[in-house]
Amino acid sequence: DKNIVFVTYNNDVNDEGSEFAKFLEEKMKRANMPYTLVDFTPILMTSIKTYLSNTKENIVVLATKESDLVVDFLPRLEELKKQGVKLTVFGNYHWKRQTLSICSETVYYTPFNTENTSKMANSFNAKFKLEFGHNVTTIPRYDYIGYDIMMYFVKNLTKSNGKMFIPKDNEIDPLIQSQFLFRRQGANGGFVNGGVWLK
Repeated sequence: DKNIVFVTYNNDVNDEGSEFAKFLEEKMKRANMPYTLVDFTPILMTSIKTYLSNTKENIVVLATKESDLVVDFLPRLEELKKQGVKLTVFGNYHWKRQTLSICSETVYYTPFNTENTSKMANSFNAKFKLEFGHNVTTIPRYDYIGYDIMMYFVKNLTKSNGKMFIPKDNEIDPLIQSQFLFRRQGANGGFVNGGVWLK
């Protein structure tokens, strides 16, 4: 049993952290899991403890990918941990690139496997270097994304004889960096990928 607190920011436009939090919140709502939704304001720096439990593990989801929105808040959460509050922060993978005072118990959610050392990844990297003469160091790896998308959709279309795309669990071989778990959004809606990695 955990106490889950979503800290939201006024940042809905093009913020995948906000989108992920909404997705997670919707899944929790459907599963009848309790959570608390709190808007970030300067006062929250001092009042956050009132939303945390002294008896349960607390999970704080900071609903943004923007490190400048969380940079001052993370040390406050770390301070609470040092005071004995059981606390884990869900953080966006974009924060890893920044020099932040990260809370010691931070779990990063990412749509990409950013630390892939599988045989498939090593084989791909060797072939890439042979063809192009250099290694790729960006995160995410856009060459991996292109490969994963091509493998997923071409195999899926082949299996369905070129008919309408109908995703099914565990039909596609493992991919290098991506994790595709497509679900239709409503009877007439499109598909949304709900696959994420926790690091």
